[in-house]
Amino acid sequence: MKFEKLTCYGSTALLLLALPFGGCSSRPTAAASEEAAKRVSIRTTPAEVRLFEKTIAAQGTLNAKRTAMVPPLIDGTITSFFVEVGDAVKAGETKLFQIDKIKVERALAVSEQNLALARSGQKDAEAQLASVQAQYDKAHLDYERYTRLYDQKAITPDAMEKAESGFKVASAGLERARVGVQAASEQLVQAEASVEISRKTLKDSLIYAPMDGIVSARLKEEGEFGAAGAPLIRIVDPGLLELSAFLPGEYYAEIIPGETQLQLSVQGIDLGVYPVSFKSPEIQAKLRNFEVRCLVPDPPAGVAPGAEAKLSAVLFAREGVGIPSTAIQRRGGKEVVFTVSENRTRGIEIVRGLESAGWTEITNDALTAGMQIVTMGQFLVEDGTQVSLSEEGA
Repeated sequence: MKFEKLTCYGSTALLLLALPFGGCSSRPTAAASEEAAKRVSIRTTPAEVRLFEKTIAAQGTLNAKRTAMVPPLIDGTITSFFVEVGDAVKAGETKLFQIDKIKVERALAVSEQNLALARSGQKDAEAQLASVQAQYDKAHLDYERYTRLYDQKAITPDAMEKAESGFKVASAGLERARVGVQAASEQLVQAEASVEISRKTLKDSLIYAPMDGIVSARLKEEGEFGAAGAPLIRIVDPGLLELSAFLPGEYYAEIIPGETQLQLSVQGIDLGVYPVSFKSPEIQAKLRNFEVRCLVPDPPAGVAPGAEAKLSAVLFAREGVGIPSTAIQRRGGKEVVFTVSENRTRGIEIVRGLESAGWTEITNDALTAGMQIVTMGQFLVEDGTQVSLSEEGA
């Protein structure tokens, strides 16, 4: 918009009056020199089409995506630690610590001895059963023979009673021997189970790394008590980090997992741009914010889990005509910029759009790419001010 107000210079009238009536002179007049001295020196920058982005800045924390808090599997005294903080570990290969090594080894030795005794006991019971079986078989034959003789009146009732009593004793002995074999078999099974448990306990006493990574913490020392399930070592994988940050709830609809990009940096180290991998399914009622995350694979040296990261979320982007933000002036309650035509400024009302990297998008049709915009001396000019371009702005 061109302002209606015009600025007149008294020096222009003086210059006209000072012209000699007799003709033109090649020597500059004093009035002309004064007028030239009053011109405002400016510089200009051309408007240009640029990519403008709507962004939101925030801070977050980089955490290791893969971590392991490693506890013992059994209660006992910590016999040995095999790693220190900072050591690299390999899943299933690196030993971490052991619990009550001597105790569990002795328990295994005792259970193996008990197993050997149980096996011997079973063999003895089986031998006893074989002996008693033979006695039973003899007593059974005698009983049948005596029964026939008694029926034939060939023996006395007393002899028959003795034969019958002997058979009953042999039967009872056989049953007892069979029970003994059964008991010995059950003791053998129990001893075998005890050995298996002792072997597993010994195996469980020695803990290996569950994942590749770095030991980031050791929570107890050798000689202290370790409780099953209570972590003793923390392992992190520094090769895959995950940013966690909380954004104001007003931006919830504009953050789209898999599409919204996050520009990350840590202490001046540019990490690059990564897509949002997670958005909280709800906005926290108290703080009115929500969590977003993104994965950062293979972070550069100097970036470790726990680092604070600065992030800029690109909500959307578009191209438009832009000018340096410093060129915009507020005059008469309106925002304007100044262009130059024939060494005079012209004020144009503009409508701001997005701002990015020190440039502001102009959303109305007031400017086109290539128009020269006053970017130095703009505070000193009005609509119609005479100006001169400095060498750098020419």
